[in-house]
Amino acid sequence: MSKRELDVLRGVLEGLTAQDIGEVMGVKASSVVTYQKRAFRRLGISSQRQLFALCIAPGKV
Repeated sequence: MSKRELDVLRGVLEGLTAQDIGEVMGVKASSVVTYQKRAFRRLGISSQRQLFALCIAPGKV
């Protein structure tokens, strides 16, 4: 997973919007959405809810 994708996932987990994450990273919100989609695909998930579940699943962290 790329650094950008990880940065986006951290932002999502912190509750930031795509616009907020983009401002922090210095990219457009549309780029943030692209990074998020790529990261979700790599993780085999399709939603923020699944991302949260993946993070709190026993033995996964």
